[in-house]
Amino acid sequence: TKPSTSSNERKRPAPAQSGSFSFRISQDPEYYKSMKASSSFKFSVLAKIVSHMRNRHRQNDTFPLNLEDILDETYQVDLPVKVKQWLQTEALLNNPKLEIVEEDGEIKFKFKPPLACKDSKSLRRLLEKYDMRGKGGILYDDVEESVPKVDKVMRILSDTVITIQRGSDKKKVLFYNDKSCDIPISESILRMWRSAPVDGLDDNYITEYLDKHGLTSMQDTRPKNNLSKLKNRKSRKRTNLKVTNEHLQDVLVHYDN
Repeated sequence: TKPSTSSNERKRPAPAQSGSFSFRISQDPEYYKSMKASSSFKFSVLAKIVSHMRNRHRQNDTFPLNLEDILDETYQVDLPVKVKQWLQTEALLNNPKLEIVEEDGEIKFKFKPPLACKDSKSLRRLLEKYDMRGKGGILYDDVEESVPKVDKVMRILSDTVITIQRGSDKKKVLFYNDKSCDIPISESILRMWRSAPVDGLDDNYITEYLDKHGLTSMQDTRPKNNLSKLKNRKSRKRTNLKVTNEHLQDVLVHYDN
């Protein structure tokens, strides 16, 4: 005979398999919301720190700060311990906008500018170097991040710098104004140049006209998006298959009245 079992023993649920708890957590939408909120909070703290260090550099406050001083100046001293640890051991160390400085065995941070210039003289030397080596111009955004009190520096270099607005993204580019390349041009040639109408003419037409007269036109070397492939790409149409019952032709029977 089989031993008798109570109803509670028969209804006892099977033990949970390994990993079932983590599976329930992964299926919980609130878990993902909390993780996403925690991650976005940490990176918002980091963004505020980088912005503050950039503004300090623009005001010529270039001495390094430790983490506690940074949090004090950004009014973030009440951060959780885990966030502070993440900043100290990972986020600030790996950020390309910050430079690590070790003073008396303590790790400190300061802003890392994209250009190695700090005043009008160093900026002028850098622009002149770019011009001599054929590198072109320097973005104003990089100059603004690198040179403290950039407005004052640009006023000092007003006769040395030529500012061009790039047509692709409307960003300003600075070029060195080499006075030795100035060529005296007669007023009659200038009048002829200004009187040549080119409004409404296609670039290809102007290029062909110059080629016929033995002149070379300057070509645009900017990378262009290859839209021709997208335009010429034909959408694949789904072929309609004709469904027949040829495999049943020997089985079908006609019933005529």
